[in-house]
Amino acid sequence: MIKPFFSSSSETKLIQVVYSFFEEITSLAQKNKKIEIHIMTFSFTEKFISDRLLEIVKAHKNVTIKIIADWGNISEEAGRRVYSLAKLNLENLQVRFKYDQPYLWDETHQKLLWNYNTSLGLLHHRTAVVLVDKKPIKLLTGSFNWTKSATKNHENLILLTAFKDSDSNLLNDFEEEFEVIWNDSNLTLSFKDSLIHLGLVKSYYLENSKITPKEIHDKISLYKDLSSAKSIKFNKRLLQDKAVVAFSSHHPFKKSRKRGFSKSINDRYFMMMKNSGIEKPVPITITTVALDIIFRSKPNTILRVAMFALSVRVPEYGALIEAARRKVQVKLLLDRKTNVYAIEKLKAIAVQENIPLEIRFGKRSMHQKYIVDLCLGNVLTGTANMTTDASNRHAEHRFIFRSNKPLAKSFACDFDEIWNRITLR
Repeated sequence: MIKPFFSSSSETKLIQVVYSFFEEITSLAQKNKKIEIHIMTFSFTEKFISDRLLEIVKAHKNVTIKIIADWGNISEEAGRRVYSLAKLNLENLQVRFKYDQPYLWDETHQKLLWNYNTSLGLLHHRTAVVLVDKKPIKLLTGSFNWTKSATKNHENLILLTAFKDSDSNLLNDFEEEFEVIWNDSNLTLSFKDSLIHLGLVKSYYLENSKITPKEIHDKISLYKDLSSAKSIKFNKRLLQDKAVVAFSSHHPFKKSRKRGFSKSINDRYFMMMKNSGIEKPVPITITTVALDIIFRSKPNTILRVAMFALSVRVPEYGALIEAARRKVQVKLLLDRKTNVYAIEKLKAIAVQENIPLEIRFGKRSMHQKYIVDLCLGNVLTGTANMTTDASNRHAEHRFIFRSNKPLAKSFACDFDEIWNRITLR
């Protein structure tokens, strides 16, 4: 079962949805079953959520919480909560940080400066999976970070509960990806090792302020034992489910396929609609699932797109234009600050070619990432923007749900509510 929530059109505030999700853990824990909560977070500053997690693990010894956080959480600056939880060193509240070396050196102030362009890639997932006796039963995910600033944006959350096999497959795929990232010491570091790593980076800069971030990364990689790493043989598994999840990934120390860290995740294929109108089995990636929903759209129907970042260099950009050329009515809600160049390009193409492509953007940040085809009942959503960094650099995910009219209607209603409020075009 899939239940969506939206900051613009749902009665319940999204931060309350997160809180209620963890409140359910209390009732599960009282049944004395083994409960695990597996969290992946990009940004987490909400204190009352971290306080509730702490209360749960202190009150229930049968509950274990594991958190994988983006490296940017390795401090308490700006109210980051993961660091505060990690330093408590509780047995049933464990934290690991995605490995990264995102630092430049400020010679004047003798300190490390975080830099996006230097980063080896962000952990951009926002997920919480509940497992009962090692079986995943619920997943909460979406564009919404657990932060106060996120409450001011256009955001979404989706709650998946495993009531049937297709739901279980989605949750199992998430759990598989989580376990691989958690257990690989080349992908994530314990709190203790993270602090050692941080100190090591700083010491290299102090020894030689002219050293480059890549040179430091190359030096650190010497300490990483990859001798046991084996070449992975991939075996195609063609999925027939109407709902699948796609992942992107980039290994910091070796070349790897960029559709998830897990071998079983990389095995998966699905039937993607090509622009020619012919279906073909292709690997499940965050790009192929996006192209599928765009290529399946039919002339004289509406394709609704809400996106925080859209690059003109990704295949999805060209596919949206081609859809409009096929007389699909393409409506885009974009974040105005992030997409200045793309907005100008798309407006110019729409005028020059007289195609049904319309763009709107408002003052409020559009942080959602979804595409809706209400006619076919298809929905694409997740954490990934339509950028090259999302597909080639970060750890991300996207869902595609096919032939789910109720879900598509929920997303379409949210889109239309925002669209009708906005006057900036």
